[in-house]
Amino acid sequence: MDDSGPEGMPYPFSGLAVAGPMGRSLQDIELLLQVFGKHFPVPQESSTAKRGSRKIAYSMSISKIEPEEDTKSILDKAIGAASEAGAAVVNASPDIDAEELFRDWCTIVGFEYARSLPGYLVTMKLKKFALDLMIFRKLGRGFMRTHLLNGMSASRKAYEAAIDKREEVHRKIDHFFSDYDLWIAPVSPSAALPLELCGRD
Repeated sequence: MDDSGPEGMPYPFSGLAVAGPMGRSLQDIELLLQVFGKHFPVPQESSTAKRGSRKIAYSMSISKIEPEEDTKSILDKAIGAASEAGAAVVNASPDIDAEELFRDWCTIVGFEYARSLPGYLVTMKLKKFALDLMIFRKLGRGFMRTHLLNGMSASRKAYEAAIDKREEVHRKIDHFFSDYDLWIAPVSPSAALPLELCGRD
């Protein structure tokens, strides 16, 4: 959302903002987490302290899609390093359906986008055309654009059901991390683009 923070955005865009990336290296992320830890301390005793050793989960695929070889190699190195450091490394993942979760996210985003548009776009057909022209068309002709457009015309009942399922996913993730200290998994089935291809040094 450009340089504007969530606190400066009108509803519903404040709920759709994503900040990132957070750093260019692991050292950057370490510094960021130190700042978080200082300003947002966790009062309760950590699960790691209770167990006496770290327990790390890993997944080698995302939504049944195998990542390319470079990503697999990085994951293998991370898993091996964790094991050598004395952590208990287990092949495990939360009990969630990533494809269903993505469809629910598109329902929520499409529904909220449609209701944020000005009143002179009186029909849903006009709203879809406007948002598709401004935003969704940039995503190409794949499933993401299709699901977002479907979300725009979703019923209030379907929207609230998607919200409920999102909350259930939050609970499942919280439960998963009550058993594991860290989850190593690919965030994309493809490797990140080199900065020079994005016009950056």
